[in-house]
Amino acid sequence: MASLHITWHFAPEHVPTFYEALRPLHEKLVQEKECLYFNVYDIMQQPGVVRLVEIWDCDMKWMAEVQSKKDYYAPFFEATKKISLQPQNIEFMKGVGEFRFMRL
Repeated sequence: MASLHITWHFAPEHVPTFYEALRPLHEKLVQEKECLYFNVYDIMQQPGVVRLVEIWDCDMKWMAEVQSKKDYYAPFFEATKKISLQPQNIEFMKGVGEFRFMRL
């Protein structure tokens, strides 16, 4: 299992535009059987900073070679390129199993 955290920086007035661009991508991602979790967070202490948190049933190699090459990413990245203040920061994380907890 892999956790993917992607942080974006925008002028606060561009965050709604980001959400508009994200909506069609979100609809595609949550249909992928490997996508186990997807959520979006506004960083409250930093207006304009948004973090996507995804959990995938795969490894980084599969994400890079298979998932990241899907054509539905292109319109999203084209739209965000115009409003992003800096390149997105992508972090791959692996959970420490003995501390995993989730209440359903």
